[in-house]
Amino acid sequence: QKMQMPINYKSTLRLNTQFSTTSNINRFDKLNDELNGIPKYKFWYYGPQKRFLQSLSYNKETNNFFNDNYKISFNYQFIKESRHTQKYSDDFLRNRTERINIYETKLDLSKQLDKLELSYGFSNRYENLNSSAIKINESAETEFSSTRYPDNGSSDNTFSSYIHSELKIYKKIRWFNAFRYDFNKIQMNFSENNLFNIGSELKNSNTNYSASTNLYFKANENNFISLSIFNSFRNPNVDDLGKVFSKTDGIVVVPNLNLKPEKIVSSEFIWKFINAKTSIELVLFYSGLKDAIEKRSYSLDGQDSIYYDGEKMKCVANTNINSAKMKGFNFRFNQDLIKNLTLKANAAYVQAITSDSIPMAHIPPLSLRGEVVLSLSEFSKLNIYTNYNDWKPSSDYDANGVDNLDEATVDGTPSWYTINVVYSRIFNNLKISLACENIFDIHYKTFASGISSSGRNFILNLQCNF
Repeated sequence: QKMQMPINYKSTLRLNTQFSTTSNINRFDKLNDELNGIPKYKFWYYGPQKRFLQSLSYNKETNNFFNDNYKISFNYQFIKESRHTQKYSDDFLRNRTERINIYETKLDLSKQLDKLELSYGFSNRYENLNSSAIKINESAETEFSSTRYPDNGSSDNTFSSYIHSELKIYKKIRWFNAFRYDFNKIQMNFSENNLFNIGSELKNSNTNYSASTNLYFKANENNFISLSIFNSFRNPNVDDLGKVFSKTDGIVVVPNLNLKPEKIVSSEFIWKFINAKTSIELVLFYSGLKDAIEKRSYSLDGQDSIYYDGEKMKCVANTNINSAKMKGFNFRFNQDLIKNLTLKANAAYVQAITSDSIPMAHIPPLSLRGEVVLSLSEFSKLNIYTNYNDWKPSSDYDANGVDNLDEATVDGTPSWYTINVVYSRIFNNLKISLACENIFDIHYKTFASGISSSGRNFILNLQCNF
């Protein structure tokens, strides 16, 4: 529910309330794993995820020396999620549950000074995480189990401030600048039952800043150019620092308390061409990462392996590598061929390599999409489109199982494409769409997925305005 209440002609109060939940969600990519010819897991599912949000914001026009208007907001979120697993070799169900409370306060202000527009603000975000776990046997008796996160609770507290400016240098040139300061403090608490001899109270704090500058140039009525240079950072969170879990057989992720923020310096060039029939957008970018966070082999108390969930597993941890480089492009194209026929296309590509010559995780292969839109009448149209992903060779997968190489072929993820069609028609205030996806029933997996994608499938969609 969203509610807006005008207090007077200069101020408004807004209330936003949200709640969502799910059923149990099975991990099919785990349930199809085999060990010695039989299924490895009897159960592997996520319990219902519950999320509650309550947001209250106050907006006011002030027109004073410091600002023309301001917005102050107070937000609260509660999230509960759980994981439930049982191997066929075990006689108990392992339950791990996370509960997160998030409190946030923000103040945003803006001021117009002739050709200069300023926006600035302050915020505080506090997160509290409670992680619990038990094992339940067939007699409904409970036993101890290790938790996914620190078992005596964790907190993440962030204070930040920012300022953003837009200067109209000339009617065709705009100059944008921004600066952000951030202080982050994390505290993790372990009980005497934790798997690691690393102390009962562990802290990590970081101070960082980021800045950016962007020049936007309108060359003429059809051509637009944008050039940006910026730096940024990502503070390690509780998930990076204190999580203990096994995603890949034989490998367990363990805490690394010496983790530092990863930093990036990027440059980006954008060119746009727009006229009555044609639209083209080209984005080129190059990024240099420092202290990039990647998973690497790790020793805990001098041991490179530990027993986790009853198995001896190799230890890996999030680690700061020296540096990494990323580059790539995005391309979009729209062309009206004739009155009722439009051609659309887009492409995306990223290349990345670390300073130790190991491929980075989460780097997708080249992806392409082509689409033809035929307007059959004023109220109906036909879309025919294809999606294509290039081959992702196994040599370009990360070394520690993040990209799920064990779910691909020995040569990686083969290239794939699908042909799809959508017909839509409007009847007064009702819109009906009928789609057939993957018409030729191609079998494929998207990069890093643990399950095959949909075969031929049909979708009926109804939209009504009232």
